[in-house]
Amino acid sequence: MFKRNTANPKIRKEVLKRDKSKCKTCGLFYDLRLICAKLNMDSEVTDEDKSEEYALFCGLCYAIHKIKQVPSTQLFLCISKIPQNEIIIKYVEYYKKYKKIPGVLKIDKKAKYLPLSTPEYAYLLERGVDIPEFKKYKIFFSDKFDFSFLDKKKRFSKSTYSDTESDEEIIEEEEDDYMESTIISYVDDISELPHYELSVNELEVFSIFKS
Repeated sequence: MFKRNTANPKIRKEVLKRDKSKCKTCGLFYDLRLICAKLNMDSEVTDEDKSEEYALFCGLCYAIHKIKQVPSTQLFLCISKIPQNEIIIKYVEYYKKYKKIPGVLKIDKKAKYLPLSTPEYAYLLERGVDIPEFKKYKIFFSDKFDFSFLDKKKRFSKSTYSDTESDEEIIEEEEDDYMESTIISYVDDISELPHYELSVNELEVFSIFKS
């Protein structure tokens, strides 16, 4: 889906042991697939890297960090007062319980659709644009996003990282080892969302996309 600035096997093993399968951004503990990536997402992977430069991320949080590389059909913006990490947690909990990708209103009943694409939003952030309204902008996921990392069979658990375990038992599954997704359906409610009315400040900022 997008290029990952992920760790080499040695650093990956060290970080998995250190962070005990916890996503740095949303704070959830996973017995599932995690991405070991650089804290500075824009920096290159080198042979001189240290484990302190890396952390673990779930697939949802990593996609948000790499928003520029994720197709706009997979992510979209809404206005929400719920913190982004709580939105992630709600997605994971709903998916695990119902085997469905939740619609926006299942995550936040008061959410409003924002007429700004994720590439446009990434463009503004990259150029240092910052307005107070951005605090309300939150990322949501469509049925095009790959949730299959939540369907993976257990290959390790939190107990794997105890001090008595051997190094070999700390190694997570290979990056490309996917199993078939068990998604039943997607709760599509985007058309039901009320549209957010842009402020004068936002209209001025967004005008660059109409020129």
